[in-house]
Amino acid sequence: GTWDTGHGTGDTGHGRQEMGDGIWDMGYGIWDMGYRIQDMGYGIWDMRYGIWDTGYGRQDT
Repeated sequence: GTWDTGHGTGDTGHGRQEMGDGIWDMGYGIWDMGYRIQDMGYGIWDMRYGIWDTGYGRQDT
């Protein structure tokens, strides 16, 4: 993969990490530090509101 510290972008071949935008993509989901949203491919976890969406329904923790 490639790593560009100037733009804060790293590519490991498995996914992408963009420090500037706070986006982490591991190939099966996206982790966005900026908005604190995690999508593992089967659901979305939003830490701001404590909501877990599995695709079948939404749970508010």
